[in-house]
Amino acid sequence: MGDSFVRLLGESLALLDAHVPHAVSAMRRQLGSMAVVIAVDDQVASVSMHRHPPVLRGDRGSAPVDVHLPRTVFDDLLDGRLSTLDALRLDRLWMRGELTDLVAFHGALQSYVHGAVRCPGFPALLRRWRASGEED
Repeated sequence: MGDSFVRLLGESLALLDAHVPHAVSAMRRQLGSMAVVIAVDDQVASVSMHRHPPVLRGDRGSAPVDVHLPRTVFDDLLDGRLSTLDALRLDRLWMRGELTDLVAFHGALQSYVHGAVRCPGFPALLRRWRASGEED
């Protein structure tokens, strides 16, 4: 499936750390030592922000927050065409976890998106990600 979601996430976090470090710092504060599992279509990443660089694994692992969304919704969130809350209401984004953990994840996701729109390397990274999806 072209460029993997795990690779995209790792590269995007490195870009944010280099160009918009306050976004990564905010994500660390919001998530603390909590791990999050994110599945975009059939690609799964387990993420923990408590270390530098963040710990990324390409498996489900065990985490207090489990998120699943289609690739198109991931792109819509990054492009601002869809909010997290609208995606949840429309049943296009699924999250499982304790409410306090989900609130922390939502804050971290917002920090990620806000950093992404301010990061100079993000447009090229997203073009490559989207081009890889067209090959499927």
